[in-house]
Amino acid sequence: MNIFLDFFQYFFFLCTWIFNLLNSKDLRALLQLVSLVVLSKTIINLLQTLFANYKNKKQQTLVILFIVPILAIIIENISTIANYAITKTILSRSLLCIAWMCSCFKFHSFSLFIEHLTSNKFKLKPIHKVFFVIEAMLCSFFVANYTHLIIYNKNLTPFHLVSFVTLAFWLISMIPSLITIANTITNKNIPQILKQQVKTLFFFFILPHITCILLEFAPVIYHGEFKGSNHIIIFNNLGLLFVLYTFYFCYKRIMQLRFLNLSEHVQAQPHITVTTGFKDAIEQINTAANFKELQYIAQDFFYEQFNISKKQVSIYMRNQSSCVNSVQKKIEQFLSNEQLPVNISKTLQLKKILLDKELEFDTFCNESNSNITFNNFLNTIHTSVFLPITNHKRIIGYITVEKDQTQVIYNQEQHNKMILFAQFLAPALHMISQKSLYNHMQETKEIKEELYAKHQEVNQYKESIKKLLKDRVENHIGIIFYKNKHFSFRNKEAQQLIGINPNLQHSHPTSATLTNLAQQVEKFKSTQSMCITIHNGTKIMVTAMPYTEPTGGVVLTVRYPEATDIIKLQLDALKDPSKRDYLLYLETTTAGKIINKLIPSNSESLLQFKIQLLETSLQKKALLLHSHPDDLNDMVKIIHEISL
Repeated sequence: MNIFLDFFQYFFFLCTWIFNLLNSKDLRALLQLVSLVVLSKTIINLLQTLFANYKNKKQQTLVILFIVPILAIIIENISTIANYAITKTILSRSLLCIAWMCSCFKFHSFSLFIEHLTSNKFKLKPIHKVFFVIEAMLCSFFVANYTHLIIYNKNLTPFHLVSFVTLAFWLISMIPSLITIANTITNKNIPQILKQQVKTLFFFFILPHITCILLEFAPVIYHGEFKGSNHIIIFNNLGLLFVLYTFYFCYKRIMQLRFLNLSEHVQAQPHITVTTGFKDAIEQINTAANFKELQYIAQDFFYEQFNISKKQVSIYMRNQSSCVNSVQKKIEQFLSNEQLPVNISKTLQLKKILLDKELEFDTFCNESNSNITFNNFLNTIHTSVFLPITNHKRIIGYITVEKDQTQVIYNQEQHNKMILFAQFLAPALHMISQKSLYNHMQETKEIKEELYAKHQEVNQYKESIKKLLKDRVENHIGIIFYKNKHFSFRNKEAQQLIGINPNLQHSHPTSATLTNLAQQVEKFKSTQSMCITIHNGTKIMVTAMPYTEPTGGVVLTVRYPEATDIIKLQLDALKDPSKRDYLLYLETTTAGKIINKLIPSNSESLLQFKIQLLETSLQKKALLLHSHPDDLNDMVKIIHEISL
């Protein structure tokens, strides 16, 4: 029980000490001094940034309108410190007079700043002119009141009435800025970066400042007048602490959001580290073997580093035979359009990356040809990020991130990561593109060679068909009787087809072949067919059958061979059935006859060699011949004769 009482007593003393500290005039003076230092440093930093990045008159006007409320607060700090150090003196009261005068147009100046910030064509509204009149009246009253106070040591009117009127004017003068903020946040045509700036100013500057004022005047509002200790200092100290913290956070955050267009990109805290995911992506790029692998690497990198869905990320390689989709077609049309008012390739190499939110903001602040062109380009392809991949000052590819519902604003550190990734990606993409080009050329060469071979094969086929059709049109079957070792021609066609008289020319090879065939049929009483080559090298089909009459004998029919005859005769010796057309070419075309003249045999091995020789001769490919020196010259001569 005693322990609990001791704890409660210590806790009570601690609370009392904290309360006394917060209600201390010394703390108030210290906080005012800190506020003076922080705000002065802010103004100096803002002016330095403005001089280093001055762009136009609007930027200068915005900086002045933004500095005015800060200067008013600084004057309030100085007057409070002076009143603490040398109270009720001419200097302290003069500073208080100036502080009250500055407070009159503090919020009005901020309203003008907000309206000018969110509008390209700012025009002073009638309400602002009314505010100027009221401010002049209030300033005149403060001058008269503090003059009377310095001379007679007495206010002209009760001070709480003046406080109520001033507080009411402050709140009323904030209404235009609140309306502007609401319109800006809901307006779809306002850039997202500007919306973020306005939200930051509202939540971390306007709202805390109004809260501070209400806290400071809370006792006056409650009692209706100042009553000694009723206007306790604790409210002022708490409000000042709150405002100091929120203002510092607000300024720090809003400067990162390209405040007043004083920076080229959305800033971030220095945090340049190469993460494990980034290292892994670089290693994967170095080992990528094809374009598909690079696409997967890029999608994984953007997902891990920026939490972008893999479906939104696409990588394209230029100099391909055709565009992958409509997006690439639009991009290629844009990159190759020479009618645009800007040099696309040169500008992209300077910018290194295009971001829709930043281009919207740039276009809003400065409607230049470059900003408008690239902003329209991103809207056309519905892309939030366009990252060109350059190699030796030439765009060889690009990465796009499709827009989605989330309004993401990428900071400069993220820009640098994307650009660095593209720089590592460029050599790999260049190698793959060159490899692809080589493969494409190789494929084209192979297709051309195959097309040439097919064309030659078609020509051989046409020549074969033409020859066979001609033989069929002119085909007359010759009839020969063989009996008692004597051949008897029964028609003129038989004499013309054979070309010799086997009865007189017994030693001729054709006579010997016909005699042997007739004797075989006569002996075995069965029909037999064979293809023979006559004296001029022409092949003819001879069919012998036994004569049906009792007297005996053999009937021989002679005709030119058909395609089926040629194929059937040598089909058994053919190893590859798909090459059967070449059997026809060997027997019916000029090229085939040349080869048959050199190699008359139709044995299995020589037949395969002849087919291979004919097939190779009809192509454009380089040949390596490995043959006996005696045959080599003849082979080369045949190949040249056929291929030409």
